[in-house]
Amino acid sequence: MSPEPCAIGAYSILLETGAFFVSQFPSFQKVSVLATSSALSPNLKSEVEGYLSSHELKISYLLNPYKGYGNDEHLFAAHSADERLRAMEGFLTLNETGLFLAARGGAGAYDLLSPQLLSRMEVALKGKPGKILCGYSDFTLLLSVFESLESLTLIHGPALLGFRAELPLEVRDQNLQSLLDVLRGGTLLVPDSEIEAVFPDRGNVEGEVFGGNLSVLCSLLGTPYFPKISKKRILLLEDVGEAPHKIHRHLSHLRAASVFSNVSGVLLGSFYGCHHPEKKPPSTLDVIKRFFETEAIPVFRTESIGHGPINRSIPLYRKVQLSEEGLHLDSPLRL
Repeated sequence: MSPEPCAIGAYSILLETGAFFVSQFPSFQKVSVLATSSALSPNLKSEVEGYLSSHELKISYLLNPYKGYGNDEHLFAAHSADERLRAMEGFLTLNETGLFLAARGGAGAYDLLSPQLLSRMEVALKGKPGKILCGYSDFTLLLSVFESLESLTLIHGPALLGFRAELPLEVRDQNLQSLLDVLRGGTLLVPDSEIEAVFPDRGNVEGEVFGGNLSVLCSLLGTPYFPKISKKRILLLEDVGEAPHKIHRHLSHLRAASVFSNVSGVLLGSFYGCHHPEKKPPSTLDVIKRFFETEAIPVFRTESIGHGPINRSIPLYRKVQLSEEGLHLDSPLRL
């Protein structure tokens, strides 16, 4: 996974009555966002605030999101690991159900890994209402580590970066609406027009989706933090800015660890910008098709999950149905 071009900080958003108000969850009033990675470019401030304000979303910053922008005081992160962990603990101790939105992916989340990470989060959650965590890219790390925390609803979905002005308005609206539709109880995650079977003769598949960014997942192999693999699970993979030969290397790494032989299927998201610098063959799609020819499992692909413009929200560790008719939750989320 190559570094993203933008860096974003931490904030909190208060949902007010408006076009995107989650009416089925009247107690769901705050969206807290933490920069698990780098600082926010000042150039993005007015863009994201203006967009969210246009949908009556009020922003309140929890930590200075611009701290450290352009320097390496904390290497790749805007804040120290302890500051970020304390901010996360503060969110989990809230006496209400809340949504936690990752500010971005980038780099720096690995600083948060420690033997005490899960126990600290468990203590913070004890006796508190459940929480929802949403993010992607480098945030795949925390989506994997927190799998065992049953009171958390973990969603692979948009970060604040998905609401920058560089993206067309209709794209930003779709990213926001996808997340809120899931929280409203919607079960259609990816429509049939945005998904295809790589090998149509292998049939459909059902199971719990897990995974996320390919590069991050490979870096977790051999550690206690790699998510559980199971014949009842569908592996989600996406990436950004990696050359096709690196994608092949990562997939081969997972194969050598017997990952593909122990899942029910694979869902491939966007591999945005994953091409040779001079656009030489093979393409990433060629690599994917030839790699999975020898894996006897259903493989589907979509451009609507991951680092591409559209990043639909996918609840992890929840049973889904995956076919050319789309990706559907078996039942609505219960928050």
